[in-house]
Amino acid sequence: MATGHTMKLMHEGQTFNDFVLGCARAMGACISLRGMPSDTEIPEAFTPAASHTERLAKADSELEILRSVPLKGREARAIILLNTEIAWLEKLRTSSVEENSRLINMALLVTAWQPPTKNHRGLKEFMLEQIRISRHITPSLCSAQIEKLHQLGKTPLNYFDQSLLEAQKEVQMAQQSLDEEVSRCQSRTGWVKSLRDSLL
Repeated sequence: MATGHTMKLMHEGQTFNDFVLGCARAMGACISLRGMPSDTEIPEAFTPAASHTERLAKADSELEILRSVPLKGREARAIILLNTEIAWLEKLRTSSVEENSRLINMALLVTAWQPPTKNHRGLKEFMLEQIRISRHITPSLCSAQIEKLHQLGKTPLNYFDQSLLEAQKEVQMAQQSLDEEVSRCQSRTGWVKSLRDSLL
């Protein structure tokens, strides 16, 4: 029986090089090509996903915005940032509670359901497992974080300083993530180049 990698070879015939490059798509170096049409060419060079450079640009921009706030305006800016974060956490907490409620209601229905045969018991167990792993722990975490933010709100300048430190940390983490992605791309490009060179 043909596989996705041998179908063309078996039905139409295929050169050695085409077969090798087709099978190479299943290897880690070509992971970004999985799910793409089989005739998609393997690129000469892999480049970092745009999300890495976008994350770094966003982090740099947010840090610069914070750095540009004059000393006299930092308290007011901190209050705006604080209120924005609290509103976001309250919205997250509300949606998490609603989603958990839906999961609990479905768990009750699944628990009460009698599988039609013993061969269906695995389905019931699977459904309950999916519900269990989907439950949010965020409502209590959001409440704790909101309380912490209210405490920080009593000292807005401390909150601003903390926001500045977090923005600097995000820039560092985004840069590290981009650097790691560049390294992976170079390694993947090298792997494909070595493979192509061996086929000449």
